[in-house]
This record gives sequence, C-alpha cells and structure tokens, in this order.
Amino acid sequence: MPRPVRRLLRDERGNATAEAVIMIPFFILVWTCVLYAADGWGTAVRQAAETRRDAWAHVLPGCEGRAPEGLELSDATNPPFAILGDAILAIDRVLRDLPILGDYYPGLFVEEREMIRRATVEKPAALGGDDAEARHRLVLACNEVPRPDFGLAELAERVFGFLW
Repeated sequence: MPRPVRRLLRDERGNATAEAVIMIPFFILVWTCVLYAADGWGTAVRQAAETRRDAWAHVLPGCEGRAPEGLELSDATNPPFAILGDAILAIDRVLRDLPILGDYYPGLFVEEREMIRRATVEKPAALGGDDAEARHRLVLACNEVPRPDFGLAELAERVFGFLW
C-alpha cells in the first residue's frame, strides 16, 4: 500500500482525548480570569453608584449629621493660605456662628467633604488567592444650610433687640 494511503488509514483514536486533556486546564484558567475581571468590574461599578448616592445624600442638606454606613468621611476644605489654614477656618466658623452675622454671612470658603468607599474583590485560588481592593473617591462641596427668611420687623428685633 502506498504511503499516503497508509497515513489516511492509520489509527487516530485517542488524539481528541489527548488534546482535551491538554486544553481543559487552559480553558479553566482563562474562564477563571474572565469571571474574576467581571466580578471586579461589577464591584467597582456598584461601589461608584453607592458612593455617589450616599455622598450626595450627605452634602445636599449641608453636610449635617453622620456619614452614611460604609462611607469614610474627611474634611477636604483647602483654604488659600496653607500656613494659616486652620486659623482662617476657625475664624470663618466663629463668624458663621455669630447670632446676627451668621444668618447672612456665607463664609469665606466652601466646605468640602472627601468621601471614600472601599470593597474587596476575592481573587480565586487559581490566580494566587490575594484579594484586590475596589475603591471609589469623591470630593463634593457641602450645600449651604437653609437660612431662615426674616421679615423687616424680625430682622430689626434680631439686630436691635438688645436695646429694648
């Protein structure tokens, strides 16, 4: 029998099994990476949405009250003079707390809050097993606290009330 015919008639049983045994671990590793990336992406998108929702809920009423659950909150107000920053902020807060002036004095600086939310994404054991961190950070300006609307008589009483 000629050689090309013998090549066509030879026994090929087991070749597909050998290929599958070689390729299945590779496919498992690829799918593990894809699922890990999808989980990380989903966590990051969820973190961003929750951070935005909670951050806006905190700053719209004037940054009053506690930070929502799971949100790290810090003061991000940056006065223009770094050396005198704390002193200027303290004077600004005192001026806003004065009985008469505080109702009309908006303040020298806009109060800002930095809000951070963190979450962990578990890395599969096939990829090393260390967890990755998903973090979303926002810096927003606090809304002004609504001030009372005074009529002329009430304003005169507040300003000159100490005289009578």
